[in-house]
Amino acid sequence: MPVEKELASIIPARGTILSVGAFDGVHLGHQALLRRLADEAKRQELIPGVVTFRQHPLLFLAPGSAPRHIASLAENISLIRALGVEIVVALTFDAGLAQIEARTFVLLLQHYLKMQGLILGWDFAMGYHRCGTLDSWFQHRGHAPGHGRRGNRQ
Repeated sequence: MPVEKELASIIPARGTILSVGAFDGVHLGHQALLRRLADEAKRQELIPGVVTFRQHPLLFLAPGSAPRHIASLAENISLIRALGVEIVVALTFDAGLAQIEARTFVLLLQHYLKMQGLILGWDFAMGYHRCGTLDSWFQHRGHAPGHGRRGNRQ
């Protein structure tokens, strides 16, 4: 599976706390999220990391509705690192990645990147058909919908 090769390209020295998303331009909302990620990583003595994509997922899923690039991948990675993020993994969004269920993706993050936590944006969803939302994540763990939802719409 190509996603596994990309995830295996970085071997963290210890546990990580991650944020996952397109980060297409690292706007003010992204900056606030990434600062919170770095702060929480420091508090928990974890490595802050981001999993992003080489190209916006909509370029594969719905090419006509994909947003224009605000910055190049290299520029975005530089901006992300400047906000205190130590690890950035850019995945290729292709048919294989599009088919991965959210639960499987999380297991891959735990296995390859030693993920121990996630800091996510208000509109977060991942996995096949975007079934992995914050509410589904917490419901799977026996919490009521809305539990743990701290992201602000920015």
